[in-house]
Amino acid sequence: SQHILDRLNIPAENWLTITTEFEALFKGAVGSLPALTDYCQHVDRKRRPSAANCQKWLSA
Repeated sequence: SQHILDRLNIPAENWLTITTEFEALFKGAVGSLPALTDYCQHVDRKRRPSAANCQKWLSA
């Protein structure tokens, strides 16, 4: 089967940082930008907290 980080589209070199510094990197919801946008609309928020860090750490 395909490596889990490949399926999640998370670069392997980012995995250690994400797992050891998660609470410092992310505040609130975490996910792809479209998922964050949908979440924020659902909870009636104007801003997407952690959007920049999600882009930086969670995408290849």
